[in-house]
Amino acid sequence: MSRPTLAVNAILVALLLAGVLMSYRTVAVADTATTDSGTARTSLVTKGQVISTVSANGTVQSSSMANVSFAIPGTVTELNVKIGDAVKKDQVLAKISSTQAQEQLSAAQATLTSAQQSLNRVRAQTSDSTTIAFAQAQVTTAQNSVNAAQRAANGTTLTAPMDGTVIAVNGMVGNWWNGGTADGGSTTGGSMNGAPFIQIADLTKMQISVSFPEVDAVRLKPDQPATVTWAALSRTRVAGRVTTISPGATTQSGVNSYAVIVSLEWMPDGIRLGQTVTTMVTVAQADGVVRIPVSTVRTNGNLHTAEVVHADGRRETRTVEAGIEGDQFVEIRSGLSPGEQVALNRGGTRGNG
Repeated sequence: MSRPTLAVNAILVALLLAGVLMSYRTVAVADTATTDSGTARTSLVTKGQVISTVSANGTVQSSSMANVSFAIPGTVTELNVKIGDAVKKDQVLAKISSTQAQEQLSAAQATLTSAQQSLNRVRAQTSDSTTIAFAQAQVTTAQNSVNAAQRAANGTTLTAPMDGTVIAVNGMVGNWWNGGTADGGSTTGGSMNGAPFIQIADLTKMQISVSFPEVDAVRLKPDQPATVTWAALSRTRVAGRVTTISPGATTQSGVNSYAVIVSLEWMPDGIRLGQTVTTMVTVAQADGVVRIPVSTVRTNGNLHTAEVVHADGRRETRTVEAGIEGDQFVEIRSGLSPGEQVALNRGGTRGNG
């Protein structure tokens, strides 16, 4: 066989050996990866902070609002404000026609004058207590009618009950106003037609209104710290506090929820009424405690266990006393020591939110 032929054969043999070696190394790497994936993952027992929170979506609202409506029906004759206007307490906002109210007031005043004159005559003519008492009752009734008519007349002029900003106007000049509150004048109540004529809010005092499902609401208490994040204001987070928790539930689609008000420590730029926010309330916290990830705890009723992995690979299922069950960690009051290794659950994680 010629030397060129031998050289070619030697090269082919070398290439074949290289391919075999490469195939072996590929298989070896694959086997090693499989072995690693089957190895139990562990986590270290540490000391640190454990925090448990609940969260829900809510909206921005003013902490001071007033609904103002005319006391009686009538045609709107004057409207001095529009949405967005700043107003001062007792500022005249609007008026409705007052002719009928003034006529009723004049008639009531005339009746009162007549009743008072009748009482004076009775007192001059007799000392009978029953007759005098009857005449006095007529005066009292007439005075009550005057008071009611005066309130109605006053109610034709709408004034601001507080400093603030107009956020709603439900009418215009020439419109017929269908009803108002029983007290008359500027009030903090609604109207008979379902909406106030004008709504005022203090935009310097904002708060968060949020509803929590009953499973979370039972863990809430006044003055718990909260963190509020905005959907429309990127990277905006504001600290707050739980101020009120409604004692009664509202039910929607068979689910009970409780209204909660959260105060804000400061107001971010761009805050607006009605903005959507997410409110996270810290319901439990422990600092400097022994802790393990929630995914390392196994729970069966009131029994909590963790699988300890020793340095030699030996496994030990150990009963532990759990404290605060947080979002990421569980407080361990006994059963484990910092530095030990515990196995992560293969079936997923557990925790309370």
